[in-house]
Amino acid sequence: ALLHPPAGAMQATWLGHASCLVQWHGWNILADPIFSERCSPVQFVGPARLRPSPCQAADLPDLDVVVISHSHYDHLDVNSVRALVKSFPAVMWFVPLGMKAWMADCGVYNVVEMDWSESVTLPCSRKETTRPPLTVRCIPCQHWCKRTPFDTNKCLWCSWIVSTTESASYFFGGDT
Repeated sequence: ALLHPPAGAMQATWLGHASCLVQWHGWNILADPIFSERCSPVQFVGPARLRPSPCQAADLPDLDVVVISHSHYDHLDVNSVRALVKSFPAVMWFVPLGMKAWMADCGVYNVVEMDWSESVTLPCSRKETTRPPLTVRCIPCQHWCKRTPFDTNKCLWCSWIVSTTESASYFFGGDT
């Protein structure tokens, strides 16, 4: 199902916790990917998954976009980010304001850092398909950010609206 979504329809596949893969009109969009066993700065302590991850980064179809809602460990996992970069070096990452440096520290440079109410439209660039442009919009939500004792609310948090000119939009709320 992940490799062959139904033509013309939006398909959303829950990948555990807040991670979701949305496929439609030839676009593959991943939200808050977590493939690790634990949501923690280290993998030997911290909250463990109740169920194993249904897949790993390398199992996913060719990704176009990854959206990150905020910096908490259960939504932004360094091992998952690095695995995605290794499997999909050209994927475009959309992150809230203040997170671009963290992404660069992980070896991610194809990053669009956005403030609330900003949007970016990606043209269809894949040669093998005709697909409509994709618009990614950063919108406000009620939450907060923290990865260390010293960075509380030093970066933004957000929800996302992803849309095409052809049909429905996809809303990803993160922890809202």
